[in-house]
Amino acid sequence: MVGILTEENYIKTFWGQQMFISLTERLRAKRIPYCEIIEDCYADLEAIFIIAADFNWTQSATQQLNQAGHTPILLCNQSESLPGCIYSCVCTDIRASMKALLETIKQKGKKRIAIYGVNNSSISDISRVNDLFLWKDSETENIQVFYNDASFEKCFESFENEAKNFDAVICMNDYIAISLVNHLKEKDEGLLSDMLIISCVDCRLIDRYKDYITPLQLSFSEYGKAAVCAYEILKKHGNMSTVTLRVNCNIKNRAQKMPEAAKLQLEAIDNSFYKDSEFKELHIADMVYNITDNTDKLILKSISQGKPYDTIANECYLSVGSVKYRIKRILSFVGCESKDELVSILKKYGKRNSL
Repeated sequence: MVGILTEENYIKTFWGQQMFISLTERLRAKRIPYCEIIEDCYADLEAIFIIAADFNWTQSATQQLNQAGHTPILLCNQSESLPGCIYSCVCTDIRASMKALLETIKQKGKKRIAIYGVNNSSISDISRVNDLFLWKDSETENIQVFYNDASFEKCFESFENEAKNFDAVICMNDYIAISLVNHLKEKDEGLLSDMLIISCVDCRLIDRYKDYITPLQLSFSEYGKAAVCAYEILKKHGNMSTVTLRVNCNIKNRAQKMPEAAKLQLEAIDNSFYKDSEFKELHIADMVYNITDNTDKLILKSISQGKPYDTIANECYLSVGSVKYRIKRILSFVGCESKDELVSILKKYGKRNSL
């Protein structure tokens, strides 16, 4: 039996969910029994996998496991070391991907680069920034970092006055990239036509912004394969203490459609960093796109058009009660107070006339 320990808030996000799905699918394929565990509850497990993003949480959890005699296998989008910890690691090959990213930017004739939305608590953000500066050369005229200290709006405010100084922006995640596009549309939409915006990671919501954002796509299924491979290597070779396996990223072309992802069960997040209003709205929109079926989407679209319940029921071949139940279920799941609030969010972060 192996155990899976997850960072509470990260596992509620698109990225954490994809990591978890890739790992558990691979464990089932290999017929390796597993269980989900909580901190301070390790039992007699052959191995423990950690899925996390926050530097301090990951370091603390790893140290506790080390003290209990475990050397965990960490799945994360990072290459940063954890001082005072012993662990194996499956992570993005950030160094190689950042090199390829800068080469792509230069090939497109862009030389003035902003690194946007950096969270100093994120292991992956720290690693990306370090490696981007590592590959900076004479062809790159300028690289400047803009930090996200739990406020998307403040991050944009720090960027806004200098936006014209950049022709490429590397965003640390999809939500901050979408926020940037929406703010630029509101303030100076002309900048979007010439600015190359690249987002690290690739959630389903980003597909609605494919005309503006170039995603750096992670192959999440490879994380699960690599993590189980690390477990099997360590089990087979008793004298081997730790291993590190890195997964490549791919840069997608603009307007390239994102492949269908596995159905996710994203949850509302309760954490001070994630309480930023824009993040919460984006997360709600992402949850809806991941949990709703075609009937739900038709109901939400009809509501946004002002149609009455009886008309919606007839169009969906449902009873009025069933329509109301579906709406109530969605509102309860995503944490919205009313259907008007939900429709407003979906309109804000989707294509015109589309939910």
